[in-house]
Amino acid sequence: MMPRIRIALPLVVTAALALPAGAAAIAAPTPPVLADPPEFAIGTSITPSWSASAFTPLSKNRAYRVEVHDLQTGDDHSTVTDDLQATVGGRQNGHTSRVRVQAMETRCAVPAGNVCLAYAALPVSGVWSDPVTTRTDTTDPSGSVSVNGGATYTASRAVTLNLTASDPLSSGVGGVQISPDTTFTCNLLTDTAECPVPMAATRPFTLPEGADGARTVWVKYRDRARSYAPKGGFVINLGAQGNGSPATSGTIILDRSKPTPVVTAGVPAADAGVPVGFSAAASTDATSGIDTASATWSFGDGTAPVKALQLNKTFANPGTYNGTLTVSDRAGNTSTQAFSFTVTGAPAPGGGGVQVTDPGKQTGSPAGGAAGMQPGTPTTPAPVAADDLIRGAARLNRAVQGRTLRIRVRVAERTTVRVAILRVTSGGRTIVRRQARAGGPGFVLFTFTAPTAGRHLVRVRAGADTLSFPMGIAKR
Repeated sequence: MMPRIRIALPLVVTAALALPAGAAAIAAPTPPVLADPPEFAIGTSITPSWSASAFTPLSKNRAYRVEVHDLQTGDDHSTVTDDLQATVGGRQNGHTSRVRVQAMETRCAVPAGNVCLAYAALPVSGVWSDPVTTRTDTTDPSGSVSVNGGATYTASRAVTLNLTASDPLSSGVGGVQISPDTTFTCNLLTDTAECPVPMAATRPFTLPEGADGARTVWVKYRDRARSYAPKGGFVINLGAQGNGSPATSGTIILDRSKPTPVVTAGVPAADAGVPVGFSAAASTDATSGIDTASATWSFGDGTAPVKALQLNKTFANPGTYNGTLTVSDRAGNTSTQAFSFTVTGAPAPGGGGVQVTDPGKQTGSPAGGAAGMQPGTPTTPAPVAADDLIRGAARLNRAVQGRTLRIRVRVAERTTVRVAILRVTSGGRTIVRRQARAGGPGFVLFTFTAPTAGRHLVRVRAGADTLSFPMGIAKR
């Protein structure tokens, strides 16, 4: 009778599954080690990678199971690969995924030296790796840029970019690419000029060379999301790193040409104590225009410089004064123009007033003077305040009845000047000549036919300001 061996075969198989002494360290595949993922991953797919596990000798069907768990929804996704990385899609924007991986194998049940005679019916899974987490980010940052704080003009190619950006998902804006031509070329091995640089509120930048004119600077903002590095490598082109904002730009006008100062004086010369109008309004600049607040006058008379586009200047003493006018354009370029101005006559009495006199000779009747006025006696009316509209008046030639009589009036600004000649008698005053003329600032000239000989009064009006002085008219 044949012995029963029904039980022996399973015992043989069981013995075949038992590991030899000292083999406990490789009883199962060793856990792989996951590479550190980006904190924020670009897109809705993640591609974890890991180190190779140590498998049991003679095992087959060696593979890795990858498990991805959505911490927001609780959903799990699993995939199996024989590679050292796997791409898992379907991730939701802004969700955090926990990733872990384990090795799998089918062990040899009946080894014979270096050959396996039979394999186990079921695969064996190793210990899970330590998990890692990453958050998906598909949202682009946004931002703006200005040049030199939004200035319109600059006198230098060296400028400051003012950068403002935000990232809705809060991975944060990590970098910025800067380009003068929207190409944003970036390669760490060949061309790094337009690669991302760390985000900052301001960045220095040099505008491209060329003729003066508008310069536009383009920027793209990059958030801190990153692509997974290729298996066993790293990303070379940093231009691809981070979700990128649409290109945005800032423009400034480069103006390196200096302005041209132009000095305009109301009169070519003036008496001491007489206010003279000076203007820088005719100064020019071809690109950015004159900064009207920059005009600075120095008159060379010991007084402090004055900033004004137009002003009235009173020189206290006669002489020739060498002054300067300095103007800047709106880009900051500056030029200075020298000028000279001649002041004649004595200083005005009373400190700042202007003495209005009739420089001609007063002549009376042939009997020796009209109404007590002695022939040849000059008349000296009271001073006029320096802030009056009328700055002075004078008869320019001898007054003889029937002949041409010229009267000159000096005014501080353009206005309508009215001059009347009044006959003075014991019965009162009567207007015998009158004219009105617009002029100023400076001299306004009036020409009359002198009235009948005798005592007269010249009355000058400009706005609310009035000035009068006596005048005698001779018969011949």
